[in-house]
Amino acid sequence: MRIAFVYPPFLNSIKTTLPDFIDDNEGFFPPLGIMYIASFLKSVRDSDQIFVLDSVSEKLDYSAIAS
Repeated sequence: MRIAFVYPPFLNSIKTTLPDFIDDNEGFFPPLGIMYIASFLKSVRDSDQIFVLDSVSEKLDYSAIAS
């Protein structure tokens, strides 16, 4: 069985007036909750294919996720 956990892109996020280099250096916060669940499921169901798609860090929108 193939199981995918998808961390969706942010919609209507608040934009700041900070310079771009601050946002670039800040990085991304990983979706730890999804990663914990995926890790546990992988330890229990070793024969299944389990993966996490972090659309925020990959800079994907909803149309890219659907394809």
